Amino acid sequence: MNYAIQRSKESGFIYDPTSPPSEINHDVLYREGINHRNEVTFTPRAIVVDLHGSLNHLKTSGELYDDPGVPSPETIPWQEDKIEVVTTDQPVKNEFLQNLEKEDGEGVPENGKMIFELDNDINVWSDYLKTRFHPRTLSIVNEYKHNDNNRPFESYIQGSEVWNSPNFGEDWCDKCRLFVEESDNLQGFQILMDSTNGFSGLAGEALQYLNDEYNSKSVLTFPVLMSTSSSHSTDEESMRIVNLVMAFAKSSEFSSLVVPMSCHNTTWRQYGPGRNFQHLNYDVNFSYHTSAILASYLETISLYYRRRSDAYRMLNLCSSVTPTGRKMANAVLSLPFALGENGNLLRTLELWEGPLWSSLTPHCEVDESVALQSIAVRGIQKHQLVPTILRPQDQCNPLFNHTTSAGMLDAYLTFSCDGVSSQVISIEENISTTAPYPNIFSEHIQRDGSFSSNPRPSFMAVEKSSSIAGLQSAKSTGDMLSSLHSEASRLNLRRILKSATSDLEVEDYSEAKETLLCLSECYSDNMFI
Repeated sequence: MNYAIQRSKESGFIYDPTSPPSEINHDVLYREGINHRNEVTFTPRAIVVDLHGSLNHLKTSGELYDDPGVPSPETIPWQEDKIEVVTTDQPVKNEFLQNLEKEDGEGVPENGKMIFELDNDINVWSDYLKTRFHPRTLSIVNEYKHNDNNRPFESYIQGSEVWNSPNFGEDWCDKCRLFVEESDNLQGFQILMDSTNGFSGLAGEALQYLNDEYNSKSVLTFPVLMSTSSSHSTDEESMRIVNLVMAFAKSSEFSSLVVPMSCHNTTWRQYGPGRNFQHLNYDVNFSYHTSAILASYLETISLYYRRRSDAYRMLNLCSSVTPTGRKMANAVLSLPFALGENGNLLRTLELWEGPLWSSLTPHCEVDESVALQSIAVRGIQKHQLVPTILRPQDQCNPLFNHTTSAGMLDAYLTFSCDGVSSQVISIEENISTTAPYPNIFSEHIQRDGSFSSNPRPSFMAVEKSSSIAGLQSAKSTGDMLSSLHSEASRLNLRRILKSATSDLEVEDYSEAKETLLCLSECYSDNMFI
């Protein structure tokens, strides 16, 4: 799991006992427990891996359980002249974290939810973390430091070596085993992995462990390709391609479904521009912004195995877009899916021009090569389906008689996407976009997530948003894999490894390239039945 996704999920919790039950079963990804102070806790079933120095104010044991703190010399039965206590300054918490600590995140002024301008106060992901972790959640790689330019954690093989070091891999497996043992009905594993640096190697080893120990369970893997800089050296670009080849090959071997994600449209060499979302203004090189977009996607598509109302499971989602050896799928997202000023889905779809969504998979565009797709829509209420005042022709519209947004959208896709097999689900609950969600919505998106030609007041935040997320099995996925294979084939691996801090076996790399080539061939038209 990933901190941004947990942030988005927890924002959607319902705490009002008078409200109807949530449509989402939060127990799928969260667990109830009791800490040492006999307080009930609700923490994610997650293991988060990062480098030394990346936690800032966050304790490795989390914040819900007892912390022994820093011992004073007086409490230690040793000679004072033999004791040396080394302390470091506590990081300064930003305005959001201070408010969270003081008021439990419920600061509500008269004009709406509190607005925080955090863009200049974010250095690491814990600077906008709202979720409280269980002590088993955080695993720190102590061999490498966060943002260490002298010894970067840059290669697949470095991650593999960390896993096989005396402590890390065994500790991670123990944590995973404990989470699994306390699960009543384990569906599978949802994996997010940085795929362009050393974390690709760590994730590859973790995937192999899960395959060895829990091969009857589904594994849904999301390799993430993110950039925090607009320029990279040639050697960095080449190493990124090597890491991607190894990560894609390993994840496709040990996962039920692999969905590469990035807000950049291209990523092999220089990172390309950001994907266009009509009503979002975001910095594609700023992880605070892009992680919110990716989190919104995952918060929506994962509804397939988190809803209370039906028996869909992770297995159903993975198998829906993986025919004939296709282990990868494209991610698509519409955020916000803002109803027009008419305020209803029927009229919005009638007037819609162009694709409903943007691609979140690099080197894959939204096109007509889609064969299968699974779509999740959220945030459209029942009273927003059709206009209040009907026109004579409305009842002749084939979308009119549908009583859910899923049914209406499914009918729309049937008529607009010829030859595409679609599966659509929906819930009425919106995505919560209150703090610490970044202020990336355009001024024409209103407080409730709707569109208006009148600008939103500057003192008002967007508190919720509707969205559409999808998985697509398309020929463009094979084209993406072929292009990565072509880039990888141009590299001189021996020259690259001379400048690397760890060695990769040429034979392993060649096998990984061959895996990509074979996988890409599964997406040709004559391979699909």
